[in-house]
Amino acid sequence: AESLWASRQAILLAALAGALRVYASRRGLDPAAAEVRVLTPIGVGGGDAAAVAPLVALPLSEPDPRLRLEALRGAPVPPDASGASLSLLRDLARLHAASAAGRPASLCVTALLGSEPPVFVLGSPVRGCTGIAPLLSGHTLGITATFYAGRVRLGFSGDAALAPDLPLLADSVAASFDELRRLSSPPVHRAGRRADPSQVREMGADA
Repeated sequence: AESLWASRQAILLAALAGALRVYASRRGLDPAAAEVRVLTPIGVGGGDAAAVAPLVALPLSEPDPRLRLEALRGAPVPPDASGASLSLLRDLARLHAASAAGRPASLCVTALLGSEPPVFVLGSPVRGCTGIAPLLSGHTLGITATFYAGRVRLGFSGDAALAPDLPLLADSVAASFDELRRLSSPPVHRAGRRADPSQVREMGADA
């Protein structure tokens, strides 16, 4: 049976594949001719186990969101890391070290798994957190997904000269996730409505 973490990763990567397909098209590129391989450092959030960074090809040439999801269900994942404690700075450092191995990739998609019990700061619960991983050498884009408190928040980093339009990518992620949600339920946003502009300006998107 597919693990919860494997399912989360497949949905995340399928949503990003759909968003990058739109993003490439709007920049005058042919997504059918694009070969996008991403480093996917995942499976951290506490403990001493080494972080891993599988290399995954994103199916940008596939226009059907259902088929994009099916293509990514077999992507390699580490053992489930549920129940781990959240330590963003430590885990981002471990993920960056796992990624920087010289393997050819277009971008890095980092996934951080937060703890299930809420985290408190000065007695107040942390309601959400967004990780921003540093760009790897030679990469134009970096995307960090932080799973915490039943939600996932995405943080984007990019080369200012080569990717000045990150809000467009953030908006495309929300639309791509809605495509996946419509496969089994009503859309997250009303018809014709774009992602929350405040989330786009902050270059983050809730899914």
